[in-house]
Amino acid sequence: MRRELALLLCALTLAGCATSVGTIPAEHTLQGTEESVVVGRVEMVRPDGQPLTPAPAIFVGRMSLTVVHQGSGKTYAIGCDTRGFISDFYVSLPAGRYRLTKWESANLHTDLRGAFEVAPRQVVYVGTLRFTGGGTMFTWQGGAWAVIDGPDSTLRSFRERFPQIQQPAVKALIGA
Repeated sequence: MRRELALLLCALTLAGCATSVGTIPAEHTLQGTEESVVVGRVEMVRPDGQPLTPAPAIFVGRMSLTVVHQGSGKTYAIGCDTRGFISDFYVSLPAGRYRLTKWESANLHTDLRGAFEVAPRQVVYVGTLRFTGGGTMFTWQGGAWAVIDGPDSTLRSFRERFPQIQQPAVKALIGA
């Protein structure tokens, strides 16, 4: 009886967890899969475009975005590629519509609202999710989130790292 109860509690705990998705492997392709590569960028910047805090990236950690697949209800934690407050992400996700729910980094987090669509077997560019705020963590309250359509740098980095993925990028910017 105890064993069954422990297994049930474990299953219930795991059911609410997000599946972590990080940068795709160097040899990744879209051949023989229904998944797509979702490409984007997250920035936490001051009004002058510089990173929000002067803290070394090692103290900031990797940012992540939490999204929910609206068809299955499955939750994914999209991990950014590098540490710090400016980073691209290149992740593999199943096709479908996604709801953006949260941004996190180290002990910081905030709820977000947005959505994007992922078509099967595509490279999908979802935009740059940019927070513009005060110069330090203590003056963030006056800041705001925006989605920026600026794919050049992000897609150039993606193509340099993953030249075997030749599909053209499809825009599906994060929207309301």
